[in-house]
Order: sequence, then C-alpha cells, then structure tokens
Amino acid sequence: MHNDLLDILSRKVQPISNEQLVKYLTGELSDAEKHNIEESLLNNNIEAEAIEGLQLVKNQEKIQQYQLEIQKSLREKLQQKSVKRKRNKQVQLSYLLLMTGALLAFILLIWLVFYFLQHN
Repeated sequence: MHNDLLDILSRKVQPISNEQLVKYLTGELSDAEKHNIEESLLNNNIEAEAIEGLQLVKNQEKIQQYQLEIQKSLREKLQQKSVKRKRNKQVQLSYLLLMTGALLAFILLIWLVFYFLQHN
C-alpha cells in the first residue's frame, strides 16, 4: 500500500480551536487552513452544524461575543446539573440508610417474636 494512504488512515483530526473558528468564519484563513477545518467538520456533525448556524450571523464581528455568551451559558447549566446530581446522590444515600435501618429493625422484630415464642 502506498505510504500516503497509510498516513491518511492514521491521521487524527484535531478539534477546531476558538481562534481557528473565528478566523474561518471571518475569512482570515488560507485555502489550506480552510481545507483542514472543513475536513475536520466532515467528522464532527455538531461542530459542522454550529458553524452553519454561525455563518448565518449577519454581523461577523459579533461572533466572538456570541461564542463567549454561549460558553458562559453552558458553564452555568453544567454547574446547575452538577448541583442537582450531588443533591440526588444525597437523597439516594439517605434513602439507602433509611431502608437499611428499616430492614435491620424488621429482622430484630422477627428475632424477638421467635425468641418469645420459643420461651413461652
């Protein structure tokens, strides 16, 4: 097999950086750099859809501002989910402890009943 084909198969596509994204959208990249970005987009549907949406923005200078707002919003949502996840774990632990205590009390009650029935 030709060495170039082996190189294509082993190459890993790197994620697009924020700087590359802005330069791509504002047309500041060379043809080779554009090609690399577009090749990366072929393997990542989420990034491709995001870029399609950002290309619809009329004022390209505001893209970086939109990007920062989106990142801030995502960070806030992830923090909220983290808090909810911690709260759910606490509830699950409390429920587990309660059920364990109830089971032990039930076992103790059964033991007491059998103990008094055998000694009477």
